[in-house]
Amino acid sequence: MKNKKAKAGVVIFIVFLLAIFLVWGYLGGIESEKTGVTCEMGLGDFCWKWHTNVLGSIQEGIEDIFGGGG
Repeated sequence: MKNKKAKAGVVIFIVFLLAIFLVWGYLGGIESEKTGVTCEMGLGDFCWKWHTNVLGSIQEGIEDIFGGGG
């Protein structure tokens, strides 16, 4: 009985981690579609690691100077 509960707990934990991984990739994919952002590590529409590229840095600088932005 105790062994089944332990296995169920491990499965739930793995499913939880997988869900977090997929949600992060989905949100990263949306973020990487913006102008000035480049996806470093992704697959299809999913992106797990991204950064602001040169265009994005210039855009942020202009927004800082003129008070623009979201």
